[in-house]
Amino acid sequence: MRSWEKSSLHGADALREWLKPDAFQEQEGKLLEVTIAGNKALGRQNLRARGATSGIDIDVDSWGVWTFDANGLVTRIEFFLQHEEDQAREAAGLSA
Repeated sequence: MRSWEKSSLHGADALREWLKPDAFQEQEGKLLEVTIAGNKALGRQNLRARGATSGIDIDVDSWGVWTFDANGLVTRIEFFLQHEEDQAREAAGLSA
C-alpha cells in the first residue's frame, strides 16, 4: 500500500519505487501548461487512471510546483488540487 503522507523521498530509486503503480491498473499523466518563475515551474496537469481492483475511472486536473537547484535538478515537488490554483501560484512565486 502506498503512503500518501510520506514527507520526503531521497534519490531516484526511492522516487521510482514510490511511483510504481499499485492502486491503478493503468495511469497516464499529461502536462497541460507550464509557467516558469525563477527556479520554479508551475504546471497544470491531468491524470487519468483506472482502479486496479475497483475498475473506477479517474480523470482529474491538478497543479504542481517544481523547484530546481542551480544544476537544474528537482529539489521539491508540491501538488495542489484544481481548486487550489491560487495557493499553487503563490507557492511558485506567482501572486494570484
